[in-house]
Amino acid sequence: MEYLNKYKFILILSLLIISILTKCMYPDEPSRCGNPLDKNSSEKCRYVDLIYPADGEEITGILQQATWTSRPDVCNYQIQFAKDKKFQELYIDTQSSQAYYEFTDIDYGEYYWRIAIINCFNIQGYYTDYWSFTIIHPPLKYKRRAYQAEVINDSTMYVVGGIGYEVGNSSTTESYLSDMEYYNIDLNLNRWDNTSTSELDNGLSYAAMVNVKGKLFHMGGELSTGEAVNKMWSYDPSFVKWSIKEDMPVALSRMTASNVYDKIYVVGGKSATGAVNTVYKYDDSASKDKWSLESTCPILLYGHTTVVVGGKIYVIGGTDGNAHFNTMLIYDITSHTWETGKVMPSEGRSDLASVYYNGKIYVIGGYTYSGVTNAMTIYDIDSDTWTTGTPMLVGKSQIKAGLISSKDDKDTKYIFVPGGYAGEGFGITEKVQVFYINSNEWKP
Repeated sequence: MEYLNKYKFILILSLLIISILTKCMYPDEPSRCGNPLDKNSSEKCRYVDLIYPADGEEITGILQQATWTSRPDVCNYQIQFAKDKKFQELYIDTQSSQAYYEFTDIDYGEYYWRIAIINCFNIQGYYTDYWSFTIIHPPLKYKRRAYQAEVINDSTMYVVGGIGYEVGNSSTTESYLSDMEYYNIDLNLNRWDNTSTSELDNGLSYAAMVNVKGKLFHMGGELSTGEAVNKMWSYDPSFVKWSIKEDMPVALSRMTASNVYDKIYVVGGKSATGAVNTVYKYDDSASKDKWSLESTCPILLYGHTTVVVGGKIYVIGGTDGNAHFNTMLIYDITSHTWETGKVMPSEGRSDLASVYYNGKIYVIGGYTYSGVTNAMTIYDIDSDTWTTGTPMLVGKSQIKAGLISSKDDKDTKYIFVPGGYAGEGFGITEKVQVFYINSNEWKP
């Protein structure tokens, strides 16, 4: 009898302890969930609800926090971020005792995430259905095309004017813009900024802009009336101010401006009568007659792109208003002569962009007979060969590109291509695509 009493006492005590522990583990759960692996239990018992990032969302912040619904009967949550839907390429695989997880310095691109609950007996339940999200480079404040862009000090990209409208504006009517946005990779602010004093006198599109000794020279362009202008302004980032410079000899739009030994060379363009083949030189150090006619291009063209390499201007693509060109013309400023280079392997295109780096010219996007293209072709100067590069994620035209160095490693280079026209069904965009030269890939 004494043995049975002891057994009853131990049994009652055990049940009491279990009851107390259960109440501690499930303080707000009237009907306890039990084993999260029990498929016969309700979904409420087996899963949590994902909250943020929402499915398909694009996010930009330096520090982000994934959140989901909290469960009182849960001791931990298993968190997984992956680069693929099958979660074979896990990027994050960790636990949190709270219904959130902070993540930072995550690479740009698309991710999939899901959560599983772990109860206080360390039994892990099933994972939720996955949601996807994309970490993107900071977008422009304005959707814009036909703008101008330049990089100063390998770190700050300036975007000026163009055609578009402010992101988030209820009106999507396009207007000619006069403002300027800039992005400084070294500041790590993860955003584009602008200032109230950094605006042109008029909204302009299809202008030309070039960096000379750390100052921006912006010239020509097209007004909302369609009329080209011959005005030129200079912007000094130190004073955050535009100043008027000498007018160009003729009103032009859709030309290019190149800096060769601190002289500005304006190639081609569109005047009131159509495409031109002039090459004007601007010497800011001259006491008078700062503008002069330097040469004439072998063809009439506008909407082309130019890069400078060792005293030579490479003029690529463009149009005369009828045909799209896949040509490359090379002007030597020392001998004042033109050379016909190898044609691009892709079809002719205009309103494209280009960047020079380490012996190669990267030619990006543009408009072809087939419409907007995402093509990138690369010209190797030493071997005199063209190759097909990695295509952009989304094709864009009416764009500019700039070379920016990593803030941590100046040998790591990126090609930034902001905004532009992405074709029918996409329209004008504020999004920035970035080509990582070292890894040979585009990221959103």
